[in-house]
Amino acid sequence: MKKLLSLMLMVAVPVAVNAAANVNAKTSDNAKPQINKQVLAEMLNIQKQQVGLQNQLLTIQSTLLQLSKKQLQLQSQLLTAHPTAAKNFKWVTDKEIPSNAINAGLDGGIKVYICHAPYQDFGIHPGTLSPKGCIISYAGVAYVQSNYQLLTGDGKIAWKPSSALYQVHTHTFPLEGPGPVIAGNTGLYPQNSIQDQPQGLPIVGGHEKNHNLYICRAILNNQIHVGKVVAGNCNIGYDGKEVALQNYQVLFGN
Repeated sequence: MKKLLSLMLMVAVPVAVNAAANVNAKTSDNAKPQINKQVLAEMLNIQKQQVGLQNQLLTIQSTLLQLSKKQLQLQSQLLTAHPTAAKNFKWVTDKEIPSNAINAGLDGGIKVYICHAPYQDFGIHPGTLSPKGCIISYAGVAYVQSNYQLLTGDGKIAWKPSSALYQVHTHTFPLEGPGPVIAGNTGLYPQNSIQDQPQGLPIVGGHEKNHNLYICRAILNNQIHVGKVVAGNCNIGYDGKEVALQNYQVLFGN
């Protein structure tokens, strides 16, 4: 009997082991396709994310390129308009107003003198002389600088429309004096005869980065303000802020 039991165990054990091995093998074979499908799905998801990020990067690069082109275009216009300053004019450091100081017109019967002043390491900016100093503007803020210079000169001057800065011939305006008001303008700029106006060049009022800053004048709240031509506007300092005005004139002289 014992021999028979031993013989039966010897036969049954290998059969059970083989059966278990076959079951495990079948289970493993069934799991492999499921794992492969999960890995493939994750890889496809990662690839989709990569494509999305690449598209976003291309959009950002395209936007930066367009902005760079616009910036270069504006700089080119400013640099090629009139790169040299007019003769017979100079900037002087004098707290007393010289007799040949250039003014932008009359404000309540008082002459509005032209000054320029530095702001930190960000160039020299033209502005309006006030009792407290030279009012300039930079990066959206108005500043009153005690260290400034006044524009003086013995040459002829003319205030011309902004289009004249880009070599477009239009009417010109005098600094001050009697004359009829030109239709379509603010009414604070009188006109003498066109023949009396000098042609000249725009007077450089300062510089910022790699371009000149030309002198402009504009009216805000019935007051004349002196500023700088920036991106097609006249930027002035007013009430603590930098204000960009589209209707303005540019100072020419010879």
